[in-house]
Amino acid sequence: LGAPKSSHELVGKKALGDLDVDDPADRRFYRLFWVAILAVKFAMDYVFIVHSLVVPSRAIMQIDLYCWNYNFAGEDCDSYDNTDVLPVVIIRGMRLFRRYAYKLLMLFERWLPNLMLYYCNTFFYYLTALGFASAFDRLRWKGVADGWSKVVRNLPEKVAAFEKHILTTEVRPMVERSTSTVLCSEAVSEGWGLFARAWNEIVLSLRDRDLLCNEELQLLVFQRLKGPAVDACFGGAPAAGGAGAYMLFPAMLAG
Repeated sequence: LGAPKSSHELVGKKALGDLDVDDPADRRFYRLFWVAILAVKFAMDYVFIVHSLVVPSRAIMQIDLYCWNYNFAGEDCDSYDNTDVLPVVIIRGMRLFRRYAYKLLMLFERWLPNLMLYYCNTFFYYLTALGFASAFDRLRWKGVADGWSKVVRNLPEKVAAFEKHILTTEVRPMVERSTSTVLCSEAVSEGWGLFARAWNEIVLSLRDRDLLCNEELQLLVFQRLKGPAVDACFGGAPAAGGAGAYMLFPAMLAG
């Protein structure tokens, strides 16, 4: 939700430090997740990238380019270097340069694609592991429709967990349902009112990041009805319940 701008936006929190909701179990799982990714990456890269370079690297190291004609000795070696034109020191320097510099150049060209793949494929291992982890975590879900229906059915449990683990102050008990005041006690309860504020902030954050359109935004936010007319209509239930308003549930939750 981001840092609160003022004390009244702490949503039941006593201090800014109470907003720290990092779970040690989540941090341990996240570290274990990356350890598994790196372990698989290093093992796979050694087998398919590093180990496959051993044979060609040894073959390159066995090549001796001291002479152009692959170590042909004697007069044949000298005939390719114009020994009658250049001094002996320059000829030997050229041969030594060929022996080591060209060999290193060939090793560099042979290793470069593999090294680039070695250092750039971490992202693909991460996506693969994330996909498997997400699929394993969602085995109990059988599609988007079924998942969203569970969100709707289990919403009271989520609100109860919100009151227990997020809020640090006790909320008022729900008012009794009555045909003369209010038929839905959750719509005027303090706990549901605070949950609705947090829910709306998340939905607005998704809209700010362009992950939702305006139509989806209107279908997902809680609407609040308040004022003297609302209090009179519901017999003061919004004030008694603690919400200070009568909440209209999102159409995607109530539809």
